[in-house]
Amino acid sequence: VDATDNVVQSMSANNNGLQGVLPNELCLLTSLRILEVGENLLEGIWPSCLHALPALEELHVVQNLFDGTIPTEVGLAKKLSRFRISLNKFRGPIPSELGALTDLKELEASSMELTGTIPTELANLADLEQVMLWNNSLAGPFPNELMTSTKLTYLDIAANNIMGAIPSEIGFLTNMKSLFLHRLSLDHTIPTQLFQLTNLEALFLYGNSLTGTIPSQVGNLVEVRALRLYENSLQGTLPTEVGLLTRINDLDVSFNMLTGSLPSELGLLSELSYLGLHDNNFANAVPPELEQMTSISSLLLDGNDLTGSIPDAICTLSQARPVKVAVDCGEVSCSCCGC
Repeated sequence: VDATDNVVQSMSANNNGLQGVLPNELCLLTSLRILEVGENLLEGIWPSCLHALPALEELHVVQNLFDGTIPTEVGLAKKLSRFRISLNKFRGPIPSELGALTDLKELEASSMELTGTIPTELANLADLEQVMLWNNSLAGPFPNELMTSTKLTYLDIAANNIMGAIPSEIGFLTNMKSLFLHRLSLDHTIPTQLFQLTNLEALFLYGNSLTGTIPSQVGNLVEVRALRLYENSLQGTLPTEVGLLTRINDLDVSFNMLTGSLPSELGLLSELSYLGLHDNNFANAVPPELEQMTSISSLLLDGNDLTGSIPDAICTLSQARPVKVAVDCGEVSCSCCGC
């Protein structure tokens, strides 16, 4: 508890084994700016009067047992900048009143039972930096309203029932570093504007129904560490521009319909640890340049029409540390694959 002149301004009781309900008397703390009671066993209906506290800036109640709906009174907390309520039992819609919180920077409401659509009123939140709504039952089209939040650095709406195309306006989010759009029902092609987000460090689009090709502009993502496009319906070749992703350590395009030869430029990815190319229609010889991938720990090439051999240098790595290599035995020779 932080109190100045006998006025309580902050209260932090994270991970203290607290049980029971939050007392309504908290609503008497009219100077309270920060309330943190995450990682406890608190339960019951959330006191809606807390949102009327005029000074409240941060609310952290993650990982408790609160249930009921998110109260519409949340729109009264005009100074709220961080709203973290994930991993509770909240259900029902995200209140449109959140759109009145123009100081909001972080919205975290993941892994619960939220339904309905993402409110269009979130377009009013120009200062949003982080939005985490993963693993709910949110539905409807892709939330275009978030494309106006150009300060966003982190967006995770994965594992919901959101459908449709990724809008070209996603290219406006040039501050984005982590974009998680996996396990949705997205279709159509990947817009080239997505690859204008040159600050991206993680891009997850797997488990959708995306079609078309992997654009050559993928080479613009020079800061990316993890790129996961697996389990879609992507066609065409793996662009040679992937060789520009020199900071990447996780690249997975498995379970698509990609064709052609593996680009020799993969050998430029010296920091790559995981390469998943399996279950596609790649053909021709395994490029010898793969031997330059000195950080590789998983090289999965099976389920293709590849020929040739795995470079001996890859198998030599397995003498110093575990390296998993998977090929179609009989088509590709490999001294460390158990063929």
